[in-house]
Amino acid sequence: MKTLKLSLLSLVATVLTSSLMAGAFDITYDFTNSGDATSVTGDVSGSTVTPVGYSGWATIGSSTVQFRSNFTPSAQSDTAYIAFTLTPTTPGETLDFTSFAFSLGGRDGNANTSIVSVNLRIGETGSDFSSLSDVIFMPGSVDTATHTVVGPTSDTFTDYTADLTAAAYQGMESAEIRLYYFDNTGGSNMYGAIDYISMSGAAVVPEASTLVLLSGAAFIMFAFMLRRRR
Repeated sequence: MKTLKLSLLSLVATVLTSSLMAGAFDITYDFTNSGDATSVTGDVSGSTVTPVGYSGWATIGSSTVQFRSNFTPSAQSDTAYIAFTLTPTTPGETLDFTSFAFSLGGRDGNANTSIVSVNLRIGETGSDFSSLSDVIFMPGSVDTATHTVVGPTSDTFTDYTADLTAAAYQGMESAEIRLYYFDNTGGSNMYGAIDYISMSGAAVVPEASTLVLLSGAAFIMFAFMLRRRR
């Protein structure tokens, strides 16, 4: 009988431990050859980064995502962005995000000074992104990341990070990430570029099913021990 009690206690302890477990993850896109993730650790899977709505000219490769200026919007457009989706690899887990980082740059073949810009929105897959708030970037606590391109120059970049510990970015079953690129140039010799994207956080258990299992095991143990005392 003592062995059975210990087994029940072990079951509850095991479920409780797993329910509180959070596995850290990191995922990076370097765009070396494609829009696929180049580095992944932890229980997360990332889809291919895909350009949407850039009138036929946004290309991924050669270590950057490149946007030709005369095919991009002059202000943020809800229909022009690059997107990818992150999901946990273990059923029942959700994603708690902690940070986002990327590098924004560009190049101008003419002797112009231009501004390239990116806004970031993160939501559950299928969300109405037009109603979501832009993520705040550091440095500067700004909701639009910008980079000044002075041409003609080689590629230059500015690094930005974002704190994603707010409640809006916790407990997500499937997160879609959209970066809205635009610039103020419109010239065919000018392009903007994103050098890399990196995100980190934790894949967290439990979902409701785990909590039900924990409660059931605890109830069985309690009922058994109460019956023995009588």
